[in-house]
Amino acid sequence: VIASRLLYIKSYHLLPKPRPPVDDEEEASGDALVRQLLEYRRFKEAASALRLREEAGMRVYLRTAPRPDVEKRLDLSNVDLEKLQRALRKVLQRMPVDPPMPRVKTYTITVSE
Repeated sequence: VIASRLLYIKSYHLLPKPRPPVDDEEEASGDALVRQLLEYRRFKEAASALRLREEAGMRVYLRTAPRPDVEKRLDLSNVDLEKLQRALRKVLQRMPVDPPMPRVKTYTITVSE
């Protein structure tokens, strides 16, 4: 789209014909093209900056949005290590036990057999 607009504007200015007075529409399309090219430049600069960061091994991108508010907090003031261990044991006891892996017997076979 940008290339076609650029070609149109270039051909419009280079073709040998008398130029009619500039319409508001043509002027607006030129302004729109300028805005679009400026936006395109911003995206190219952002992509270049990200590419440089990636090449430098900095695969860290900072969060620009504020952290979400966490309303509910767990009250862990009355929890100690023994209570946590008991809770873990209860959970592990409720988990199903995986059956043992079957053993595969190996047989030695010679070429002559």
